[in-house]
Amino acid sequence: MATARFCNGCLKPIPMDAPQGLCPECLVKGGFDTEGHPPTAAPATPPEARFMPPTPGELANAFPQLEILELLGQGGMGVVYKARQPQLDRLVALKILPPAAGRDPSFAERFTREARALARLNHPNIVSVYDFGQAREFYYFIMEFVDGVNLRQLEQSRRIAPAEALGIVPKICEALQYAHEEGIVHRDIKPGNILLDKKGRVKIADFGLAKLLDKEANDFTLTRSQQVMGTPHYMAPEQIEKPQEVDHRADIYSLGVVFYEMLTGELPMGRFAPPSQKVQVDVRVDEVVLHSLERDVERRYQHVSEVRTDVESITGIMEKLPPTMRELKTDVETISKRAKSRLRLWTSEFGILLASWLAPAALWNLRSSGLFVAALILGALFTALTSRRAQLVPALAQSWNHLSRAQQRVNILGAVFVAFLGYCFLIGALETRWEAAPSRWQGRAIEKFAASYKGHEHILVRQLTAFKEQVPTVELSPSSFTWRGFWQWGWGTSGPHEGTFGWLPILLSGALASLCLALVLWSLVAPWRLREMFGSFWLTALRHGAALTATALLSALAAYMAMTVADMFDYSGPRKWLNRSVRGQFTAEQTAQAIEEWAQRAGYATGDQASWLLATVPKGEVVGEVRLIQAWKPSPFDRWRMTWRGLKRISPHLVLKTISGSNPVETVVNVDSIKPPEDPRLGQKWKTTLDDLESAIKNAPGEPSTAGE
Repeated sequence: MATARFCNGCLKPIPMDAPQGLCPECLVKGGFDTEGHPPTAAPATPPEARFMPPTPGELANAFPQLEILELLGQGGMGVVYKARQPQLDRLVALKILPPAAGRDPSFAERFTREARALARLNHPNIVSVYDFGQAREFYYFIMEFVDGVNLRQLEQSRRIAPAEALGIVPKICEALQYAHEEGIVHRDIKPGNILLDKKGRVKIADFGLAKLLDKEANDFTLTRSQQVMGTPHYMAPEQIEKPQEVDHRADIYSLGVVFYEMLTGELPMGRFAPPSQKVQVDVRVDEVVLHSLERDVERRYQHVSEVRTDVESITGIMEKLPPTMRELKTDVETISKRAKSRLRLWTSEFGILLASWLAPAALWNLRSSGLFVAALILGALFTALTSRRAQLVPALAQSWNHLSRAQQRVNILGAVFVAFLGYCFLIGALETRWEAAPSRWQGRAIEKFAASYKGHEHILVRQLTAFKEQVPTVELSPSSFTWRGFWQWGWGTSGPHEGTFGWLPILLSGALASLCLALVLWSLVAPWRLREMFGSFWLTALRHGAALTATALLSALAAYMAMTVADMFDYSGPRKWLNRSVRGQFTAEQTAQAIEEWAQRAGYATGDQASWLLATVPKGEVVGEVRLIQAWKPSPFDRWRMTWRGLKRISPHLVLKTISGSNPVETVVNVDSIKPPEDPRLGQKWKTTLDDLESAIKNAPGEPSTAGE
């Protein structure tokens, strides 16, 4: 037994005053080498008590039942020898602890616990324990001998192909899932503890830091207060910050580190790039790795079987042998839980977004300022749901966590603004669609007018006094069109547009709304460096943003349909129309001028106007003119008012049809408007409007003759 002081890392002789008990080489490495060196746990024995590994000859007397062949290596909790059991004629691995460890009761108890924990494990991907105990001053294991290399040695000898890494990880997952189900946490998953034999089989070794989850709380005394166990770069954050509260999810984090290192050859330290930016690998692997490396245990994978399922879904690699009933049950439960989780997420998002349409409904009667506030509320709520979804996606959560607090605040404001614009366009699209809905107005569009009277032109001509006795054969010949109903987006400026651009304004607004909402998630988590804004997370952000946008559009459609159904009940039964007609001895121009002057006084806007000539067939002699004029309140807030049953029309939408003859000079004006809902006040308002219009036409230059309703 050596009496000099040795390096805690490599066991080289060092001066007694060596800093931190390390040689210069280990100091340069920072004391954080990953294989064959002390764990982060404060050593149970002082550095001076460290010992040189005994030679096989020195161990022969302590283990007469074994043939000690050679030293395999030294780890943080002991040294391992290759040995042979003559009676069974098999090779085994002998692991012993330093004799000085026996003087520390906690270290000895921890050793006993490790042995008992390993003895309970019987899995093809876990190193088996054959025996354990104490021989003289040595505490020992007799374990399965794995003829091969560990993952660290394989990484040092050559680069591991991504396909190999994707094949190794499911095996590690199987072993860990089995151990976790037995209530055992490894807590020191690293390349040195993952062995591969010559047949390519994966084995996990060294459960020396295992924690039995089914023990009583007082078992924590075996782990000293604030004592950290593990290997630094592979340890989960909670192993350092809250070592007393470590559970099986710490192994998932360590597995994520090992997975990342196998793929890239680097450790995921600081602001690291996703694997797909380092090697050619499916971008979906990024989500698996980053999800495993979540600092928050609640956002990390909750079971290692989920990691296995995701990896195998990417690679398509499935076990050739049928799984056991337990493994099959675990896989089915994992898939079922993931499906239920996604369904709950979508359902909650849809419900919240659907309920949020109460804001525009409640604030509609406040006019433009009310809808401005409503769009801001909707935008902020959509951003909050976007942030929630980003936290559930590892690649997006990582991008967000790498932003400074100031950058996060700016991104939040930017995302709210983009969502606000999206909802402005979406509200505009819904309002425009509402105006064009058939349930709101059944009048014919201008471009359909001539076609609707094809073969029935006599109905128009016979209204003129000159042709009451004899109706000539005539046809409608287009004369002029004035598109005053040009669609303008914006609250208070859009008007009925069906006769002008059809669905174009609605589709344009919907497309702009979808684009804005789909970019909210990206604008929320996007880094500020231009070269990083379109990194691997870009497609992930767009995919999840598009999914949330689709949910928002579906909720908007559902809200629109609910209001339409309510309106159908309000307008149930046959449609009733208000019709007025005025006949007078004035020209078409005089009539149009009188209508325009009335519209200015009454606060109405005249929309699309068109005229057709009535020409005889076959001579082509012009015997009259037909004009069609639409009139409505210019602002939607003057056309509609929100009630508990939805939007209700509060001012009539008028269609004026003038039929003029030249010999004699005569004009007949037909005014059509759908009747309002059964509301006495609205009925009186409709009547007053039509009375004023009739009076204005009668007062046009000329000689009015009759009027009727």
